[in-house]
Parts: sequence; C-alpha cells; structure tokens
Amino acid sequence: MPPLSALRLSNLHLFLYPATRRLHRAGLNADIVTASGLLLNIGAAVSVGVGYPLIGFAFVALTLVVYALDGPIVVMQGGFLPLPRESLFRLITGRLSDAILMGGVAWHANSHASEFPVLLPMGVLALVSIASYTRSRAEVLGIDLCKGLMERTQRTLTLCLGLLIPDLLEATLWVILALTFATAGQHFVQLWKKASDAELTPYERRSARRHRLHEDQRSSRENRTHARRVRSKVASRDR
Repeated sequence: MPPLSALRLSNLHLFLYPATRRLHRAGLNADIVTASGLLLNIGAAVSVGVGYPLIGFAFVALTLVVYALDGPIVVMQGGFLPLPRESLFRLITGRLSDAILMGGVAWHANSHASEFPVLLPMGVLALVSIASYTRSRAEVLGIDLCKGLMERTQRTLTLCLGLLIPDLLEATLWVILALTFATAGQHFVQLWKKASDAELTPYERRSARRHRLHEDQRSSRENRTHARRVRSKVASRDR
C-alpha cells in the first residue's frame, strides 16, 4: 500500500508536465501554487458575494487548474512527497479556502434575496470541516481511508455547476451537503473500525511498523521509477 500522501502522476499530470517544467524553471514552486489557489478562492468568494456567480465560476475553475499543477511541481522540485512544511501549508490554506468560498456563497444568499437560506452553505462548511478533520487525524494515526463520495475535487466541480447555472446553485448545495454528510460518516466509520483493529500487542505493533516501512520503501522505489519514465517520455517528446 503506498504512503498516505504519495503523489503519483496521473494522465492529466503527464499532460501538464511540459508546461509545469517551464513554470518551475521560471521560479514556480509548491508554496506559490498553494497561495495562488487561496487567492483565487478569495476572488471567487468576493465575486459570488457581490452577485457575479459567473465570474466566481471562472475563479473556481482556475483553482482546479492551479491545484492540478501541485503534484508535477513537487516532482520537478526533486521530491516524490511534499515536505512537511508544504503539507502543513496546504492543509491550512485548504481549510481556509473552503471557509472563504462558502462564506462568499452565504454572503450571496444574504445580500441578494436568494431562495436558499444562509445556513445551507454554513452547514456545508461544517460537514466539510468534519470530513477533513477526520481524514487528517487518520493520516496522523497512519490509517489510510478510502475516497469518499464528495471529496474536495468533486465538491469543487459540483459547485462550479451551480455557479455556471445560478438557478441550480441551491440544488447543488443540497447535493454537496448530503454527499459530504455521507463522506464524513464514511470516514468516521472507517477510522473507528481501523483504530479499533489497531489495538495490537507490542510485538504486533513492531511487526506492523516493519511492514509499513517495507511498503513505504517499495512505494518510494515505484514513485522514482514512475517519475523517471515520465521524464524520459517528456524528453523523447521534446526531441
């Protein structure tokens, strides 16, 4: 099983790799990518709040493009996992971005006589915080959780649909609320079961640590091999 925060280059990342390499040579790094995502979310929140959801849609769509650069940028920096400081910065800005974006939707509901209540986006934010906290605690405990029904990417895409078609904004918020509730419950049940199973004897804990270390080393070798193959493909494509 790969490490919890392992970064593997997907087909989208492979497509973006040549552009990412040029941006990295120009000085782009993982912290700039994370900060850019936060600024774009602020722009989206303000645009939605003052009554321009289509401009907010453009900002949110740009955040998806920026976040897609994150994995390739880490590889270009010579690593296969983000540094602890980068992971902490990403975690904090991610939670802050969620709060700012939902705050902008609540501002829109309060200022423009929208049909949905202000508490709807606030409820979404509360459930998103619970789901994110559960996943972060699982990572601290070394427990790998399966992907939920409504993770950040799915949540952002669903919100984009609501901003693109303002008449569907309330419906998309209800969908996000319901599926995020299911995701938070799914995370809690998985964490509860796996944490209960983790109550092992000292010998079993040592064996589990050795097994996890072996799996991490194997995954690290696979990541290095994968990155070398990507670089060779890009180099052959540039010839």
